[in-house]
Amino acid sequence: MKNIIYKITLSVFALSILFTTSSCNKDNTRSLNLDITYKVNTLTFAYDEVYTINGVAIKFTLAQMYISGLHIEDDDMNEEHFESKYLLVKPGTHTYEIGAITNKKINHLHHLKFNVGIDSVTNGQTVDAFNAREATDPLSVQNPAMHWSWSSGYIFLKINAMVDTDADGTPDAVAEFHVGMNSFLQAVEFITHRDLEKGVNTVSLNFNIAKLFDGVNLATEYSTHTMDDMPLANKIKANLAAAFTVN
Repeated sequence: MKNIIYKITLSVFALSILFTTSSCNKDNTRSLNLDITYKVNTLTFAYDEVYTINGVAIKFTLAQMYISGLHIEDDDMNEEHFESKYLLVKPGTHTYEIGAITNKKINHLHHLKFNVGIDSVTNGQTVDAFNAREATDPLSVQNPAMHWSWSSGYIFLKINAMVDTDADGTPDAVAEFHVGMNSFLQAVEFITHRDLEKGVNTVSLNFNIAKLFDGVNLATEYSTHTMDDMPLANKIKANLAAAFTVN
């Protein structure tokens, strides 16, 4: 009888330890989210609102971009990579779930790094691979389209607008800024200095769309599909990293 009671006691104790360990592991789960807000300088971004950028009136009708290659790093260069995560970032969506932080060594977020655009391997996928993607996949067929062709790949950054070309304050011409191709993949990096807590850790970023047009005369430079106006596409690419700020 004593042996039976002893065995039952040990079993209850073992279950108690297992439950406690599982609870602790669950409580210690950490994940990363990005919160990305489109801005026009200090103003809130809105479609069909007329803004002035570099002295030229502009009204946006579409703005979206791909973000990929996300990874974080602590002060000791311990890293967590989220290579399978691709984001299609739009003004109407702020919060993007990135994933679990599995590297237990990382307790402090020092660096946040990502690319605007799509890596060359994914950008060069076959037609069959593209068509096989689930409808919920940001890399699947989009409307409006975010892919050119199988030789050119994805459109990394797509901005459509109306701009004022005759200086009367009213946007009158269709503007299209479509930037892509492998050579236009743009790295973005921040030093954040924040401790990682249990649960969801959110890093908030602003994307100032006006910064993309530093050094651009929108009254005369208002159309590029990358290949047809490489100089303008290069100007926008050069401004991409500075358009992001961390809160």
